[in-house]
Amino acid sequence: MSLGSVKTDVRVYLELLLTTALVAVFVRTYVVSTYRVPNDAMAPLLLPGDFIVAFKPSYGWEIPFTNGYRMGRRPPVRGDVVLLRSPQEDGGDLVKRVAGLPGDRIAILGHRLFVNDRTAFFQPTVQPDALGPIVVPPNGIFVLNDGLVSQTDLEGRIVLIWMSFEWRSRLPEIRWSRIGRVQ
Repeated sequence: MSLGSVKTDVRVYLELLLTTALVAVFVRTYVVSTYRVPNDAMAPLLLPGDFIVAFKPSYGWEIPFTNGYRMGRRPPVRGDVVLLRSPQEDGGDLVKRVAGLPGDRIAILGHRLFVNDRTAFFQPTVQPDALGPIVVPPNGIFVLNDGLVSQTDLEGRIVLIWMSFEWRSRLPEIRWSRIGRVQ
């Protein structure tokens, strides 16, 4: 084996490693991301210990270096479980259910959610006893437990639970019945 063939082999492996890393970064940034559910704010749909997958192009493809411009922007559908950027300074991600779309009239009375004067199928878990009525503004959405947010904060739609653990003792138990589902 000559020194030239060793250099060629090293170069091939380095190129393969770099290409793999770039593809992984692209997929993680623009296609899918995984998250761990830390609390029970979305119970019973999502429980602490669930690991979820968000499909980012659900509401259009984000174009790099364009300050959030999305090609083929599509609005969410009422009932979607979405990943969105936190409006707080910490910049974390939140998982919420879309309850109201632009133009919808939202009210909460006695912990019951009303959308366009009709009782909604899904109910808030930590909402106030009374709210509104309010009208969702253009380019806004109403999400359960957080209220009004901008559609520009949408990161993607939660598509499945890929793993679910329940920690009852030192070793976790896998909740097999939860794997592969959402909504």
